[in-house]
Amino acid sequence: MPNFDFNILFLLPLLGGYLFLSTFNFTKYNHARLETQRLIFNCILTSIIFVFIAKKFDNFLIKKLPAFRLWLGNINPYNIDNLNFFLLVIVISVFSALILNKVPRNYLIYLSIKYWGDDYEKLFYYSLRKSEIDPSKALILLTTDSNKVYIGYINKISNPHKQHIEIIPYYSGYRDNETKNLSITTSYTDVIKRLFIKGKSELADDIGIILPKTTIISATKFNTLIFKYFSKV
Repeated sequence: MPNFDFNILFLLPLLGGYLFLSTFNFTKYNHARLETQRLIFNCILTSIIFVFIAKKFDNFLIKKLPAFRLWLGNINPYNIDNLNFFLLVIVISVFSALILNKVPRNYLIYLSIKYWGDDYEKLFYYSLRKSEIDPSKALILLTTDSNKVYIGYINKISNPHKQHIEIIPYYSGYRDNETKNLSITTSYTDVIKRLFIKGKSELADDIGIILPKTTIISATKFNTLIFKYFSKV
């Protein structure tokens, strides 16, 4: 007859897998938007890996330290078979995520976007990283669902796969409702150039515009020279 308590204990490794996936910076942003079935599958797969790791850890270290093993056993007041082992799985899962998070966060976010990001996220991250070298080479053109257009570089991105960005505009304008032709109505370039020349580039943040990702209907890299050629056509 199946042991009911033992069957319930199998949920603990699943919890450990979920805690790892939702804590590790490389995986947590992607798993926050997965459908339930895929998330459960990934949790099961991760839990199997950590059960194996916990078993090896128990065999090669804890069993060789009987006093330490006894102390660990006494921490848990409940005398349930295998409970201590499954709790060990959870501890190792969380501890592993915290250790792996010592890798620079920006690098883990880059990997997350590279492997799981959509085309928008990859373009936004490209602009963000490029702007650290030369903002004028990091320009992108965004069109919103209200036909408002912003041309600038990405200054901030919310955690990957979330729903807003901040753009420092060089130009703004709109697209005609019928022809969709682009008209530039406002230029911020002189102000931004003066700020950079005076060494006050941080003040450019004050003209940043926060846009929900859901309102952006198109995005592309923007080349000033190419735009001038098209403007003459």
